[in-house]
Amino acid sequence: MSITFRRAVWVLATPFVGAAHRLGWCSYKWVNVCLGARKPDGFDPLWQHEWYGAPIPRLPDEVILSGIGYTLQSHEGLVVFSCNWAASRITFERDQHNPLEDLWYVRVFGNVPASHVMLAYRWVSALFGGSFERKAELAA
Repeated sequence: MSITFRRAVWVLATPFVGAAHRLGWCSYKWVNVCLGARKPDGFDPLWQHEWYGAPIPRLPDEVILSGIGYTLQSHEGLVVFSCNWAASRITFERDQHNPLEDLWYVRVFGNVPASHVMLAYRWVSALFGGSFERKAELAA
């Protein structure tokens, strides 16, 4: 794995961020950013993509949304996050064949916290592009 410029900056900043955190000048979030730069396997692909620009190579079978595991399925503009444990489902849908229809529409079944919906949309945006943007389809 080659190191990107962003990742290299955070690796070099690690001692300074650690000291700033001990002094109460920054939150632990920034320590995690440094740790993720040093140990890419320690954080999920979404974190790696958002912070370091690492590509997500394939659609994961399962993702963790705020500590709860959801299975992930996708087919032609339909992305479904299912949680059997909580009997809930988050569905994102857009018309793949209409170039003017670029909005993602969401349907939620069951009691799903808003934080799960927001995090699921971050996954959808990273994998397929957000509303009004498109990305090439991933290999399954």
